Amino acid sequence: MKEILAGIIGGITFIIFLILLKINFIWAICTGVGGYLGTILLFPTKKSLEVELNLQGVSMEDVQRIISEGNQKIKTIRSYSIKINNSNVRKKIEEICSVADKIIEDLRVDPKDVKAARKFFTYYLDATTRIIQRYVELSGHGLNSAELIKALQKVEDLLDTIKQTFESQLEKLLEDDLFDLEAELKLLENTIKSEGL
Repeated sequence: MKEILAGIIGGITFIIFLILLKINFIWAICTGVGGYLGTILLFPTKKSLEVELNLQGVSMEDVQRIISEGNQKIKTIRSYSIKINNSNVRKKIEEICSVADKIIEDLRVDPKDVKAARKFFTYYLDATTRIIQRYVELSGHGLNSAELIKALQKVEDLLDTIKQTFESQLEKLLEDDLFDLEAELKLLENTIKSEGL
């Protein structure tokens, strides 16, 4: 599949340079080959991905398990959320879950991010689940003692911090992806220069 995509991109690049930009045939072929090679470099093969994951001490099965467990934790958080009467708190929890979904999607698309996202999956999601579960339990008692109200307010205030932490984690993963892309582009640029294209 990757080779087909690379071939299409290389072919389109060739046509653009030959017909639209009216570059001579040899240079158009060179740019087409560059487009092909660039696509190959940007999208690692499953084998190279497995090697890179093994260097991190994980396998694709580990990544799939982490994704599955993460999805389950988010589902649990959402199930607690529907038990909360305060619509403001439910909205904050849904925003947290939405960012968590994006983190999981990033990991699904780029499994190499597993190392950078490990703390999110092993600590932040678990802690968030426990905090929201405890909030649901305490708010469900119907008591209005000053201590209980203070504790619930503390959790409600903490939800904003949790969301910011999740957003920071997502931003870090996306920055890693951007860094990887920049490295691949630099490699392609250097390859093209070294071949005199």
